[in-house]
Order: sequence, then C-alpha cells, then structure tokens
Amino acid sequence: MKTKNLLALSLALAACVARAETISVECEAFDDWGGWVNDTQFMDQMGSPYLLAHGLGRPVADAKTSFALKEGGAYTVWARTRNWTANWGELAAGIFSVVIDGQALGEPLGTGEADWRFVKVGTLTLAPGKHALALHDLTGFDGRCDAIVLSNVPVSESRLNVRLHPFAAGSDKSYDLCVVGGGIGGICTA
Repeated sequence: MKTKNLLALSLALAACVARAETISVECEAFDDWGGWVNDTQFMDQMGSPYLLAHGLGRPVADAKTSFALKEGGAYTVWARTRNWTANWGELAAGIFSVVIDGQALGEPLGTGEADWRFVKVGTLTLAPGKHALALHDLTGFDGRCDAIVLSNVPVSESRLNVRLHPFAAGSDKSYDLCVVGGGIGGICTA
C-alpha cells in the first residue's frame, strides 16, 4: 500500500512539473510587423532591437504573430516596454495594448517608467494549442515593445528585469575584443 501511495504521489508531482510552461516571444520576430518598425537604435542600452509604432500621431496597423501552448490553464502575461516620455512629465505618448486571441489585456502599456522593464499585463485562461498575439497601437506616437512573456507558473518581476544581454549598457563584463559588423573589416577581424 505504501508503494502505491509513493507511486501516486510521484506521478502527481511529475504531472505538476510537466505542466509548467513559460514562453518568451521577441517582438522583432513577429510574423507580421503591420505598421510597426524594427528599431535598433538603443541596442547598446537594452541589448535587443524592438518594435516601434511610429505613426506620426496616427495609430499604425497591428503587429501580429502566433504562439503555441502545450498546456492549458491560467497564464500571466508580461511585456518588456518603456514610457519614452517619462523623463519630461506624466503624459505618456507611445501607448499600446497586448491582444491575445482578439482580447486586449489589462491597462494600456507604455505609460510606466522611463527604463526598459517587464510590466505585468494581466492574467488569462488559455487552452492548449495555437493562439494569436498582437500589439495594438493606440496613439501613433512611438509605442515600444521588446518581448512578451507568458507563464503558467509564478515569475518574479525582479528576475524578469535583470539585464538580458551581455553587451547592454551597465554590463560588468569585460572583453578583450568585440567584433561588430559582418562586412569585410568585421570578417577579416573575426
């Protein structure tokens, strides 16, 4: 009897572990950027290109992609973004929403702090299988989004907001040589 109970407990624990799922979607890898553009100008500060909704005051077409889940359940959604006008006042210019399967989640994004950081967008219940993901621009004034993370297990905000790239500004790593570019000079140097 004791062996059966241990076996049942082991299987239950294994099932719980198998259900843990966290997915990261880099926005520059979206299938369709819509009216958003791939912006690389701050790679030295944040370590990654991102999508920018540059519509000169007119909202741009949604950036769209899809993702697949192995497990169903409640997923918390995070977006790496920033309020690029936060240094000049409380008014946020680049506001956008994250949309999953046609449903806008939480409050609009791009309204928080000036620094790049993951912001909790909301929680929703998703079935296993393929889902649609979109960035919906609300202002046309340079909304910015680097990545979307979905997880059905608790994720620490501080863990998400560590520097993601070794060459991002403020990195304490040192290198003897860094080759930037794949032109003739870069290839010869490498």
